[in-house]
Formats: sequence, C-alpha cells, structure tokens
Amino acid sequence: MRHTSTRHRSLLVFTLAAAPFLVPSAAQGQLAMQPANVSILVLPPVPAVVGDSGYAVEVGDAVRKRIDAKLRLKLRVISKDKMAEALGNSGFAANAILDENGAQQLARFMNVDAYMTGQLERNANVPTLKVRLVEGRRSGLGGMVTVTGVAGKDLTDFASQVADSIDMQVKAAEQTRECLDRRDKKDYGSAEERAARAFKLAPNHPGASLCLAAILELKKASVDSQIAVYKRAAVGDPLLNRVWDGLARLYQQKGDSVGWASALQENLKSNPTDMRMRFAAVDLLYRTKQFVRSVELLDEGLERSPGDNTAIQLKARSCFDGQLWGCAVTALGERFDMDTTAQNDSLYILKIMVAAQAVNDSATVAAAPASARAYYRASADNVAMEKWTGVAVKKFPNSVSFWRRRAAGLKNNGKNDEAIAAFHRVAQLDPNDFASRIQIAQNLSDKASAVFDSLGRVTDDLTAKKDTVRLKQMRPSLEPVAAAAWAQADSVLSDAIRLASSETRVNIGALIFQPATKLAGKQNAPNLSIAMLEKALPLVASNDQLVKQANFFLGLSYLYKIQTLDFPAITKNKDCAAMNELEVMASRGKAAILAGASVQPATANQLSGIFDGIAKTPPQAKKAWACK
Repeated sequence: MRHTSTRHRSLLVFTLAAAPFLVPSAAQGQLAMQPANVSILVLPPVPAVVGDSGYAVEVGDAVRKRIDAKLRLKLRVISKDKMAEALGNSGFAANAILDENGAQQLARFMNVDAYMTGQLERNANVPTLKVRLVEGRRSGLGGMVTVTGVAGKDLTDFASQVADSIDMQVKAAEQTRECLDRRDKKDYGSAEERAARAFKLAPNHPGASLCLAAILELKKASVDSQIAVYKRAAVGDPLLNRVWDGLARLYQQKGDSVGWASALQENLKSNPTDMRMRFAAVDLLYRTKQFVRSVELLDEGLERSPGDNTAIQLKARSCFDGQLWGCAVTALGERFDMDTTAQNDSLYILKIMVAAQAVNDSATVAAAPASARAYYRASADNVAMEKWTGVAVKKFPNSVSFWRRRAAGLKNNGKNDEAIAAFHRVAQLDPNDFASRIQIAQNLSDKASAVFDSLGRVTDDLTAKKDTVRLKQMRPSLEPVAAAAWAQADSVLSDAIRLASSETRVNIGALIFQPATKLAGKQNAPNLSIAMLEKALPLVASNDQLVKQANFFLGLSYLYKIQTLDFPAITKNKDCAAMNELEVMASRGKAAILAGASVQPATANQLSGIFDGIAKTPPQAKKAWACK
C-alpha cells in the first residue's frame, strides 16, 4: 500500500479509460435530482501519523460499507473496486491515500455528485475522524463533522458512529436541494424556509448558507447581511473555495481591505498553488501595512514556486518598506540577480546598502511573533555591506559616495589595508574630502606609532642593561628611521590641515601629538618629536590640557636634543652658529617646560634650572670666540 500526498506527488490527469465508472449524466442530476441518484466517493482519511496509513485504509473501508448499508436509499456509494480501478489506470495503488487536491481531481474524474475525505488521529487506540463532505454538483452535501470513537468499541462500531453523523448531513442536503430548487423558481420565501430547516439539522451547513447568500444577493440585501451568511458557511467548511471567493468579493465591494485580504488568505489554504490569488492577498496586506504577513505568504509561495520573479519583487518591496531588515537584503539581492534594470540602477544598489546598515530596535524584535523574528535584524549586516559596496564600486567606479561606503564597510570588518585603499580612492576622486584623509592619516599614524614603540623597546632594553655606550652610539641612527616612518602620515596630515575646520583641527593635532610623546618619552629622535609637537600645538590650541602636555614633552625633546650635541667639536671649532642654536634651544625648552609645568611640577622645576644653566654657556662662549 502506498500513502500518496500532493506534497510529494501530483495526481495524474485521469484518462477516459474510466468512462465505465461514470454515474448518471448531468441531465439526470439536475434540479430535481432524486436522493437515490446522489453518488458519493468515500475516500480513506489522511492519518496524522504515516505509520497509521494501513489503519486509515481500514477505517475508510469500514465507513464506506456502513454508509452504503445505512444510507443506500439516499446515497449511491461508489464501490472500492471502481475507485481502485480508476486509481490504477492513473498509476496509483488501490489503497492510495489522497490529500484534498488529489481527492478533488479523482471526484471530478469519476463524475460523482460529492466526495468524502477526512483527517484521522488515534489516541490510545481511540480514533477521531474529522470528516469533510464536498459537493461536486447540486447534491447539497457539504460540511465538516468530527466523530470520536468510544474506548473498547471496535472499528465497526466507530464506522456506525460516522454513518449516523453523515445521516444528519444527508438530511440537511435534502433541504438544501429544496432551497436551490425554490430559489431558481424565485420562490425566495419558501427557499429561505428550507435553508432554515437545513440549519436545524446541521448548523452552519455550507450548502444551505450559500443558497441563502444567493437569495440575499438577488434581493439586494445589505453587504453586511450577505457577509454574515458567508461567514456561517465558512464555519461549516473553512476549506470551501466558493465561500472565501464570495467573502473576498463582498469585502472588496464594501471597501474593507483587511477583510478582503483575510478572505484571500483563507482561500489559499485550499489553493496554495494559486499564485495570482496569493499576489492579490499580498498586495492588500502591503496596502494595509501588514508587512510580516505579506512576506510570510510570499515565502510560502516561493517554497512551491522557487525563483518566481513577481514573488521575489513583491517580497523585496514588503521587506524594505516594512523595515524588515532581516529579509530585506536577501530579497533585494535576489531581485538584483534577476533584473538587469536593477543591476544598472545606482539608486537600487544604494537601497540594498541602506538595508544592510539598518537595524531594528530590540523592542520591535521582542514584540514580533517568534515565527517572524527572522525577518528582523538587531545589528548591521557588515558582510552584506562589504559584498554590495564591492558590487557598487565595480558598477560605478567613479562614485565618491559608493567608495566612502566601501571604505567604511571594509573598516567595520577589520580589513584595514583594503579600507585605506578605498579611502585613498575617495581622496583621489574628491580633493576636498576631509574625512577620508583623516582616516588615512589615522592609519598611517598608527603604523608610525608602532615603529616608535619598537624603537622604544630597543632603547629600554639597552637602558635596563646599563649599556650606555651602545645606547649613545645607537640613538643618532634612530632619527632617520623614525622620520621615514612618519613622513607619509605627515604628508596626508598636512593635506588634511588645509581642509580642516576650526572644530576638526584639534583631531588632527591629536593624531600628531600622541605618537610624538612616544618619541619624547623614550628620548628617541628629538628632532622629529620637536617638529611634530610644534606642528601640533597650534592645532590643539582650543584644548588646554593637550596644550600643556604638548609643551611639557616639547621641553623634554629640546633637552634631549641638546644632549645629542657634540660639545667638544663645537668648542674645538669655535662654532658660533652652534652656540646661537644652543641659545635658542635653551630658551624655547625652558619656555615649553614652564608652559607644561602642571603636568609634572617637580620635574618641570628641575628642568627649568637645567635650562637656566645651559643658557649661561652661549653668551660666554660667543664672547670668548668673538662671535658676531
């Protein structure tokens, strides 16, 4: 035995080979159809557990036999042999279990007036069968009935319970046919009375409800009264397409978009492959700002029809406009891949990048249903940002805006070298772009600082070893190394200073000040540290604390520079120029150390005295050497 479902196998189109199974012609089953002529196809129910497939077939067989025995004067039950032969002609096993779609196709093929399907569950060997009767022609049969067995009873007893419940539906169907006959004769009062009789037998009977709804429409009753009757039919059989079609039409007529969309969604439950209906529901949900539900419907459709262009476009729209950032980038990207127009549209690519950067607040995510939380995102999608900025600059290589986004995206992903290359491209495209130059300078400043740190570790090691000879020999060689490391940063910073506003100049000054203090603190490259600090001071003039610190380290740098002078050679050569330079350095050093005295007052006081002592030498030497 095979358990067949349309989720795994679509029902084949039945051939004319089944002609011997045709029941009385449509002419025989018209308005005055006799009850004995009502043919019904009783199919095995679909089990909740696949392992119960054999049991489901047994239930179907038992119910079929019991209905035939109990209601043979009212219904003509199609035998299992005829049903099996029709299935066999289409390649199905005699005991195939069909879902709603397959059952409908088989019923149409066998030209029956109605068919019966069901959903079967079993709990501790007690069966529960949710029966669904579906009208094929004007049989009046329809509706859903739930029958639960009794513990200790056998399958025959359970089949009798089902047949008894079906008997009430059959009696209600008789009244429904009477309603239809009288409606067609425009005997509306009598038709309504027959519908009322049907409701007494089977409340919310769908056939009687539809008959009554047609009468109300003919009588031009209010839309709300017609809707109420259709809702009654929906309770009787929520899978009946005609009911939801009618409700959709009435809600549309009323101008109720929410109700209209709801009706279309309900109809999709039994018509999941109807993409046109799905798109209509999606559009209504979008217009009423029900974006999550809109995307859910589209995802369900894409599961059945992967790559559907319209579905992807509508999903991209709902995700973006609904600020569902978790699905927006993917949906927009899928549309980009299939739409050549989007591929050459800079605004569309920008839209994807905006979606990649956008985030939902935690309250919104927390309030969303668990099933919909994947549509939201609490943090930026940096991976997507890197991908799409790459696409953007490839498509539009001269776009400053796209290169800026590209640089920022790479930086966020820790790809600093690539980010700096992108910032260089921005600076190249826009000579007046300040931000890119600051980013480049920051990177170059960091690299120079790393070099300064390494030089500091070398001199610290020699100091710790008290190797003063080696230390004295090495220090002069550190100056050109440090200068080379700083040169590129200095060039970019000079360009940035040209563009800087008064508010941003202090930031540039800080980029210069910080690495300069590393040199000064280790007594390395005093010429470079002096040049850097004197360049930084006017830039940080608005920050009193930085000014004091810069002056303190500038004073130190002047002292260390003085210590590098070759005094024996200066004295031997009676170098007046060197004495003039020493005089200037002593003066500037003392002024700087006093301006930064609050950083380390005791040290500043001590150094001030040292500078005073140094300052006495130049006048004496210049007088002795007769310097001009």
